[in-house]
Amino acid sequence: MSVGFTRSGFAALILAFSSQNALADLTAQDVWSDWQAYMTGMGYEITGTDTMSGDTLKITDLGYAVSIPEEDVNVMITAAEMSLTENSDGTVSISIPPKQRLTMDVQVEGEGSAKIDLDYSQIGLAMIVSGGPGNMTYEYSADS
Repeated sequence: MSVGFTRSGFAALILAFSSQNALADLTAQDVWSDWQAYMTGMGYEITGTDTMSGDTLKITDLGYAVSIPEEDVNVMITAAEMSLTENSDGTVSISIPPKQRLTMDVQVEGEGSAKIDLDYSQIGLAMIVSGGPGNMTYEYSADS
C-alpha cells in the first residue's frame, strides 16, 4: 500500500509542477506584442494605450495606420478598445465589445480625403490564444 501511495504522491507532484508551467505559457503582454509585430510586419503603424490590471491587459484608443504608396493613399483606422485576459490554463482570451464604432480616415494625395464610420457588431465572439511566445495559435468563433 505504501508503494501505491508513493506513486500517487509522485504523480500528484508531477501534475502540480506541470500545471504551474502551463500557467506561464502565455501572457497578455506576449499576445499584444505578437499582435503589434504581426501588424507592423504587414506595414501598419499601431497605436494604443495599454493598462494591466490583475490578469487583464486593456488596450484603449486603438489605432492602425497604413500607407499605400503605389496608390498615394493613407488610411487611419481607430477603434475603441480590446482586452486580453490571462486564463489559468496558460491561454489568453481576447475580448472585443459586442458593438464598436470603427472610424477610417482616408487621404488620397492630390484627390482629397474621406471619413468613414462603421458600426462593427458581433454576437458571442470568443477568441483564445494558446501556445508559447514564439508559436501562438489563435482560435475564434462567433454566433454572428
